[in-house]
Amino acid sequence: MEIQVIPHQRIGPLSLGQTPEEVQEALKGLYFALTGHMPELAEENPAPQPVSVPPAAFSGPAQALMERYGLQVPSKPAGLPARRPVHRIETVKERYAGDVSFRYTCGLFWFQAAYRDNRSAEISADRLVRERMPVMLFGFDLFRTPADELIPALKEKAPCVCDTEDEELGYEYRFDALGLRFWRENAFHPKLLRDENYVREMAAVLEDQKRFRYFDTVTIYQT
Repeated sequence: MEIQVIPHQRIGPLSLGQTPEEVQEALKGLYFALTGHMPELAEENPAPQPVSVPPAAFSGPAQALMERYGLQVPSKPAGLPARRPVHRIETVKERYAGDVSFRYTCGLFWFQAAYRDNRSAEISADRLVRERMPVMLFGFDLFRTPADELIPALKEKAPCVCDTEDEELGYEYRFDALGLRFWRENAFHPKLLRDENYVREMAAVLEDQKRFRYFDTVTIYQT
């Protein structure tokens, strides 16, 4: 089983233009396909913001290296809601500039949908789902293909806009012609390993940093 990303259309069972009720039914169907159990949906209060790693975890030189490469001190990953004894999908409602957004989370997946006029205008999938099934686009497993390999391949299909001057160390990449956006919490590229000072000063967290060679979320959106 795999999730297919179709630009301008859908991520797996979630399609642009669906109502909140249709998205919920699609997610319940996905959960059932994975577990054989039909879940309940439960609203939860927004989860607290991730707690930043204490500055003391990095030496002065390490902090300077992070700033030189435009990298951020990684935050602790936000925890998903605690598991409950029943099968359920937690929902969190948020508002951004007039749009309504819902996050849908469980121990199997994390999705988010932003709605305009009661129809989904953006749909995001988190890397959590890769533990159960690949998320595929143009033959690429989006959460297991390094960003430095995925982005150049996609640029052959459409122009890309990166949020940083050094495109190899970007956080967000937009392909408006495809209605696709990729995001990662921090950035890592193998070229950083050629900097002996970086490797020495970041030794304590280097393996953690390598995780950021891969994306955290993929989003499709209306254009």
